[in-house]
Amino acid sequence: MPSCGSPFEIDSSPTWSHDSRQVAYVRQAPSQDGPAGVYAVPSAGGSPRLIRAATGALPLSLGFSADDRYLAMSTGQDLLVIDAASGADVAALHSHNYAVRPDWSPTGHLIAYERLFWYTSESLDSAGVHIFDPTTGADHAIYHDSDVVFGANPRWTPDGSKIACFTRAPIVNAIFTCSPDGATLDTLTATASSYPLSNLHWYGRASTNRHGFVFIDAVRGTFFVSASGGPALPWRPLGSNDDYSPSGAEVVSVRSDPHTCAGVLFVDEISDLSGGASRQLTVWAPPTPSTRAAVASSNVGGFGPASIDNY
Repeated sequence: MPSCGSPFEIDSSPTWSHDSRQVAYVRQAPSQDGPAGVYAVPSAGGSPRLIRAATGALPLSLGFSADDRYLAMSTGQDLLVIDAASGADVAALHSHNYAVRPDWSPTGHLIAYERLFWYTSESLDSAGVHIFDPTTGADHAIYHDSDVVFGANPRWTPDGSKIACFTRAPIVNAIFTCSPDGATLDTLTATASSYPLSNLHWYGRASTNRHGFVFIDAVRGTFFVSASGGPALPWRPLGSNDDYSPSGAEVVSVRSDPHTCAGVLFVDEISDLSGGASRQLTVWAPPTPSTRAAVASSNVGGFGPASIDNY
C-alpha cells in the first residue's frame, strides 16, 4: 500500500440527512461514479447517487432541509437550494458579500447563513447573519438592539428558538446565541484562546445526556459547550470536514483511502476511539473511457447564475 500523507480531498462537505439514512457530499473530480458534483450515499453503505453535476464552482458546504427534501449549498457568491432527489433548482440567492455556511431551521423552511464581507460603501445590513426564505425569496439581516448581528458559522438549535455563532471580529474567541428575530443575544461561552474557531456543530446524544455545540480551536483542539452555557470542555477530535449523525452516535469524516491515498468518506462510532469499527463509505477511481464520455455528455444540472439578487 502507498504511504499517505495529507490526503488529496476527492470528497468534501459531507452532511447527514435528518433521517440518518444518507450522507450527501461533494465529489470534487470525475471518477468512475460520474462527474464532479453533489452526490448522496447510503449511510449504511452502498452505491453513490449523483444528485447534480457541476458545471461551474463546486459547493463549499451542504445542508439538508428538516424534511430531507432539499439541499442548501453555498458556492461563494451564490446560495442555492436544490431538490435532493432530482437536483433541480428550487431557489437561489446571489450576494457579492459572499453567502456562506447555510443552515436550515429545524422547525420550518428558513435558512440562516453568514455574509462574509462588508464594503464601506454599503449599509451594514449587507453583511452579518442573515435569514433567507427560499419559498418567497425574502432575505434579511438579523438585528439586535438596532445593530446588525455579526457572526460566523450560524447553527440553529434543534427547537429552532436560537441560532449559535462564533463572534466575528476583531478576534474570534466566543460563541453566542441569538433568537431569529434578534430579540435576545447571549454569550454561550468565551474561550481563553485568541486563535480562530471553526466547524461549529450541534451535538445531541440522549444516551449520554450531552446536548450542545462542538467546535474546533485552531491550536488547542476540539471542544464541547453545553446548550445552557458554561466552560468549553475538551472533546473527541473533530476534523474540518466532519459531521455528526443526528443521533450523535456516529461521525462522518474525510480521510485517506489506504489503497489510493484519496480523501474519501469514512464513518466512525463516537465511542470507538480505536477506529476498529471504522467503515469506508466512498472510494475513488479514475474515470474509464466510457465514464469520461458520459461525463462529457452529461446535462445534469449545474451551478449557474442565481435567480434572486440580494446585495
